[in-house]
Amino acid sequence: MVLILLVTYFALAVPKARVQLEDIYTGTVTAVDGVPIGIAYPGAVISTITRSITTKVETAFSGVDGNYISLSAQGYASPLRLLLSMRKGVSNFDPYLEANLKTFIVDCVVGSTTFKPGDFAKSQHAVGYITTNYRDGLSVYYSPANPQGIASACAESAPLIAAAADNFITGTPMTLLLNANMTVRATPNTATAGQWTAPDIETVHANTVTTAFGAAQSATEFMENALFAGIITDAYNCAGASTDIQAMRQCTITLTQASEQWKTDATAGGSFFQKTMIPSMNILLLLFYAFAPMMFIFIMMAGWHGLNVLTKYLIFGVWTQTWLPFAAIINYIIQVQTVDELRRIAVASTDAAGKALTPAVLNPFYEVLSTKLAVASEML
Repeated sequence: MVLILLVTYFALAVPKARVQLEDIYTGTVTAVDGVPIGIAYPGAVISTITRSITTKVETAFSGVDGNYISLSAQGYASPLRLLLSMRKGVSNFDPYLEANLKTFIVDCVVGSTTFKPGDFAKSQHAVGYITTNYRDGLSVYYSPANPQGIASACAESAPLIAAAADNFITGTPMTLLLNANMTVRATPNTATAGQWTAPDIETVHANTVTTAFGAAQSATEFMENALFAGIITDAYNCAGASTDIQAMRQCTITLTQASEQWKTDATAGGSFFQKTMIPSMNILLLLFYAFAPMMFIFIMMAGWHGLNVLTKYLIFGVWTQTWLPFAAIINYIIQVQTVDELRRIAVASTDAAGKALTPAVLNPFYEVLSTKLAVASEML
């Protein structure tokens, strides 16, 4: 018996091999020397099999659905997280724009004979709608040059606000907002390697949103509605019940907090999962390799039971690497289910111009994303 254990130990633990670690996103390979073959060979076989299965699965899914965004392109459920990341944070990166939108609603939109709440609710471009359907009057415009605000006619403020909204999307504020709100780092395969930017949203819009809503709404209009329609809606709802601009702002803060609470509750599991899943699996895989020498010593000391321990240890190694193909499958299913749910709410957004993410369906849109992310967190 002792001889068998000694032979097993010297056969598996003494010979060493070089292990090649490959980055799933970039294909970059890093070599690690001195790994016992009893761990290196099973690990190599397992990872090769799981990686091959994942590649074949994603290739098959891409053939079935040309709009599928693969796990290796943006990460697990990242298309949904990207869309959900636009739900808040405008005031953190352009407080002047948010203040101008709210002030413009109170001073220039409320009381306008051309502004129709029903038409606004179906607007494919909320900022464009309010900056073309306002009344004559005097407002206040905020900017870095005039942080306390400066008197401005509604006709002067309207084009400035429209331009500021466009610049938010194409400029640095959008990049800062996305990277602040995303729960995982960007992959090297994003439009700008290592960071989330507006073109990544455009990719998701083209592959996911337009599949459900159609192509009537441009990517820029979609992003502006996702970012600003809620701010405008809350400001309009609060304007009539407030005695001054400060009271209106307090009202919108209250509405926003109430709205965000259910979003936070719905995505709590998903956010926790996204922050812990990949790091945890990487740590477990590291432990599988790091504890190999001690495990071999323990196996020898355990006598006949050592073979049973070795078997269980190898099964643990298999488990640490089998999450990848399952993640790819779930990633596809979640995207398909999300599109199906968005098709359902898209019916309520239809107007003469076509289906779009309008103010009327903004909350249901975010609810679908929140729910599907929570499901994704529980399935893996």
